[in-house]
Amino acid sequence: MSDYREQKHCLNSIRSSYATLSPSQKKIADYILSDSETVVHTTIDQLADRIGTSESTLVRFVRKIGFRGYQQFRISLATEIVENRNRVYENPIGLNDNLVDLVFSSAINTLTKTGNMIREEQVRQVAKMMMAAESIYLFGLGGSYVVALDAFHKFIRLGLKVHLAEDFHMQLMSASQAGEKDIALIFSHSGVNTDALDIRETLDEVSCPVIAITSNSRSTLAAHAKRTLVVHSQNNDIVNEAFSTRIAQMALNDVLYLALLEECEERGVSRLERMRNTIAKRRL
Repeated sequence: MSDYREQKHCLNSIRSSYATLSPSQKKIADYILSDSETVVHTTIDQLADRIGTSESTLVRFVRKIGFRGYQQFRISLATEIVENRNRVYENPIGLNDNLVDLVFSSAINTLTKTGNMIREEQVRQVAKMMMAAESIYLFGLGGSYVVALDAFHKFIRLGLKVHLAEDFHMQLMSASQAGEKDIALIFSHSGVNTDALDIRETLDEVSCPVIAITSNSRSTLAAHAKRTLVVHSQNNDIVNEAFSTRIAQMALNDVLYLALLEECEERGVSRLERMRNTIAKRRL
């Protein structure tokens, strides 16, 4: 059939089709996205056993995302993984390309498009929810932890009760201690990371509202969040999309910080000055 895809862009096909998948198919998609290298070396019966599904469901899944059968899908996935492993950049860099221009133009493009996507009222609503909460819990893994740490560095300046743990298991433990009067911000570039979703499920169990900050508006994380702030993600750009997305997420942290500062009014300014005076004592 002419609509079946060539042996490439397997992972992108899964992500773009995610919102249209059935619950059982989303379970398969989540497993493949979280551990694609293992899937490459796994037969259809082995994969079905690991996921807890049937071989026929797997076949329907690979056809749903545009492949004739499991073998074509696995070859496509293997090809994509090898290509990704051998490059940091989305496209080859020429000998005459200026690295500074490439990186900065990508970051500027992402920031501009994210700025056009985000509505100030969305940010102010999230800020009000954060101010009304007894505690603010921040979560992020891998590169997203760096963004969560940036948020922690900013929000704690205002005297807010903010929690952040680095280790995944510590984050799970922290999530289990939250409650319905608290609020949680989960940073996840893809929105389908299984560890981040486990944290979200733990927060659901304790009825803690979740704010998702992601570049995937159709992700599982976004679908189950109370509010979602979406950051633009580059497609087929020179620089790996996660690099510039991280910068845009940190800029969004700045916007949230300013909205929180306005909500805090004089109390926030007073606490900010107290923090500055404390840090100033450490300077020569």
